[in-house]
Amino acid sequence: MNSPLFLRVHTRIEGASAKKVDKGRKLRFAPYALVIDTETTIDTIQDLTFGFYRFCSLQIDGNYVCLEEGIFHADDLDQRSLTRLHKYVQSQCAETIGGYPKKLQLYLRSEFVEEVFLIACAAGAVVVAFNLPFDLSRLAVEYRAARAAGGRGWSFVISRYQDPKTREWLPNTFRPRIQLRPKDSKAAFIRLAGGDSNQPFRSGRFLDLRTFVWALRNKNFSLESACREFNVPGKLDHTPTGRVTKKEIDYCRQDVRATQALLNALLAEFRQYPLGE
Repeated sequence: MNSPLFLRVHTRIEGASAKKVDKGRKLRFAPYALVIDTETTIDTIQDLTFGFYRFCSLQIDGNYVCLEEGIFHADDLDQRSLTRLHKYVQSQCAETIGGYPKKLQLYLRSEFVEEVFLIACAAGAVVVAFNLPFDLSRLAVEYRAARAAGGRGWSFVISRYQDPKTREWLPNTFRPRIQLRPKDSKAAFIRLAGGDSNQPFRSGRFLDLRTFVWALRNKNFSLESACREFNVPGKLDHTPTGRVTKKEIDYCRQDVRATQALLNALLAEFRQYPLGE
């Protein structure tokens, strides 16, 4: 088992109280952010191969900084690719702020869902990606039409268990699903639904930076063009291969790094709008 995610209900925002930020103004943004990006096979199915994540904390200056960084990978990833991921985490340091471990974490997809994703959601973290619906769908092991949304949308099963008698893999009803309902071509409503009512899961907080950029500029952007627009470092010059290589891992890691920087830049501009408290 990996070391625990660096969030607890009692953890305070670094350098600020849990309720206030920016000269006593009430906190309007999530105290934590879970920034993710996934890499996939390059066939029509686009199955998950691996992904990077950063668990970030909101600072008094309004920026999110990294407390924990790591990799998650497909549960059935081949041994050669898995060896490359192990070698990478052993040779690289996590880009965390002072006082937090420099060890890169490594999780199976199923472990990441249980030990990072759901814990982060329960603690009130906002899940962030550029084109978030795609990355969330790569975490899923099954998908179905969302009945609560009148069939207009999808329900992603992210946790399942093996029946001890039949050996069949079944959806874990004690864990929530991710429900996604498209609003239009640029936005979607995303929430956690179902699961054990005694568990501390909320409906979740989700932020697609692709939608956020469109809202600010009324124009479609890619991650690369959005980073140029907001003057933050963008993607590496690499064409995805669908394989697990050093270049592919570096490429995915930079996407998460760029997504975190873009998130901070977008929030900085958003705060300038007189929208009230």
